[in-house]
Amino acid sequence: MVCHRVQRRRTRENDPLALKREREALASLGMDTKAVSSKIKGKIKEYEDFCDKCGVKPDINRLRYECGTSDLTKTEAYGKYQETVFKGTLRANSNGTSGTTGESKEPACIGQIDVAKTDDAIRYFGEKIRKSDREKLVVIDKAGNVYYNEGQEDVVSFGSLNLTGCKVLHNHPKSNGIVSFSKNDFIAIRDNDAVDWYLVNEKFSYHLRKIKSLESVTYNQAWKWYMEDIAETGIDEEHHLIMLSLAKRGYVEYERKAVDGRSAGKD
Repeated sequence: MVCHRVQRRRTRENDPLALKREREALASLGMDTKAVSSKIKGKIKEYEDFCDKCGVKPDINRLRYECGTSDLTKTEAYGKYQETVFKGTLRANSNGTSGTTGESKEPACIGQIDVAKTDDAIRYFGEKIRKSDREKLVVIDKAGNVYYNEGQEDVVSFGSLNLTGCKVLHNHPKSNGIVSFSKNDFIAIRDNDAVDWYLVNEKFSYHLRKIKSLESVTYNQAWKWYMEDIAETGIDEEHHLIMLSLAKRGYVEYERKAVDGRSAGKD
């Protein structure tokens, strides 16, 4: 069992490391790091004073932090940055344009973002809708306009929105199962020219990019390819394997990642 003194020492070693991770995140976002740098010095001083009182030599090596080794999207600095940039764009508890959840036929334009921050926006909105009990849609066009809609448990409408050049994100509620792009999603992907398609559920994040026309491919054909491939692919969720079969034949680039960041199927 680790004694309380050792535990307190470990805490004082971890505090500067956590702050150094926050400083790296702030620096990567182009934000001021002076305040956090001052806090780091204070925490290091606290650690040294504690070691002196305990009669042990400070181990400076335990305070070393190597940049580029942490997931900065998990930091408080990154979270606050996203809230500042995107919170005002996605209306909390929005019921869509109709005013009644699940009945909105047309997505509503809810704001505009800097197009350079589109990838950040996709990640932010993905986390906001990931665990919703109904399907929700976020579309970001080439100009940075953000469109939002809410649907029912298993469907959400693009309405008359032109998806050409857009990035399209939606979720699959837990009640639908932990599944990849569905048959209806496949048809939307085939029949529209969005740049990227994103999907989230409680366990995974998915990304698909069409790299050649699917105009002549039916879902039944894609299913047959999946059946041909299943022996070599192994047992997994059917929709995911169908997408892998399309990727294998050069129609799409496709990736599935677990929520914890581990790759879980890529082609």
